[in-house]
Amino acid sequence: RQLLRSVLDESALHMGFSVGRVLWDLEKFYDTIDLVDLSLSLDGMGFPIALAAMDLQVHVAPRVLRWHGSFSRATPVFSSILAGSKTSNSYARVVLYDMLEQAHLAVPNQVREFVDDLAQVQRGEEEDDVCDSILEVARILAARLREKGLRISAKTTMVASNGSIPRRLVPALRDMGIPVSCARNVRDLGTDCGGGGERTT
Repeated sequence: RQLLRSVLDESALHMGFSVGRVLWDLEKFYDTIDLVDLSLSLDGMGFPIALAAMDLQVHVAPRVLRWHGSFSRATPVFSSILAGSKTSNSYARVVLYDMLEQAHLAVPNQVREFVDDLAQVQRGEEEDDVCDSILEVARILAARLREKGLRISAKTTMVASNGSIPRRLVPALRDMGIPVSCARNVRDLGTDCGGGGERTT
């Protein structure tokens, strides 16, 4: 998927379009999922409730640390899901679904979700339109993430096809409380990516 996005970015650049990309990172995503909110969302989306009821008992079972044959006292769990569970990716998608739907209704086809990573990409003929669309969707995502108690990490990064886009957007995003930084290229799903050509500093 990342390779396809890179090809689309390169193609847009060669057609004279501008490209802006914000790679959202969520801090301790699995550990900050609200289980009540998750349960209500599961029910509303038709997830098998009996399966979820049994499975979530495993996720909230007291946890014990083991080291060299020694065991800690059990620690109660009040939030979070286990990252290694077969159902965790489904739960992550359920948690993010409604905010992504709202973002797509505002500006279609801009945000993609890869479990707990969000990739926001906007391509367009006019740089102003690219910047306006990125900011519009960023406002929605930031507000909804905060409503759900999810934290935006300082690892959130922006890359773009030219330096003027991040010079305009990074201060505006920071004013919204989004701790975004700018990079020449970043690792996105294990693949180096930039903004389609000239990479920003």
